[in-house]
Amino acid sequence: MTESLFVGIDVSQKSNVVAFHSTTGELKEPAFTIPNNQLGIEALIGRLHRYLTATPDLHVIIGCEATGIYSYHLLQALASAEPLASFDLTLYQLNPKLVHHFRKVLNEQQKTDLVDASVIAERLRFFPPPGTIFSPATIASSAATHTISLSSCRSHHQRENLCPKYGFP
Repeated sequence: MTESLFVGIDVSQKSNVVAFHSTTGELKEPAFTIPNNQLGIEALIGRLHRYLTATPDLHVIIGCEATGIYSYHLLQALASAEPLASFDLTLYQLNPKLVHHFRKVLNEQQKTDLVDASVIAERLRFFPPPGTIFSPATIASSAATHTISLSSCRSHHQRENLCPKYGFP
């Protein structure tokens, strides 16, 4: 059986909470929080790169809830990150209702960002996600790229200084 790493990311306007789970559901590292901006994304890419360099044969499945502009640039950056290009990554954007109902299945009463990140990782582990798959190719050619509210996205990118990095004026 191929070993996998399931990465659940709870995305919010200001920060992202990340949880790494193994194929058996074990938390591989303590969950951690990064800011939802360019520096935070670069820190996540660096941390993933270091982890994957130490264990290179892992299939990595990364997922977050669809939170519009707040998750889109994160997934876009992960899908196109050069340090991660040589690793086996699959990225998903999950319907928040699927995650909400899966939390009920797990009988998880708490609703915190740390719990949400773990619930997303476990959802990825138990069921093949029906969410949107992100990759550099699908981002470049996807109609979803054109359906994002550019004014909202641009506003968020300007606040977080992401414009030059991800091609927004």
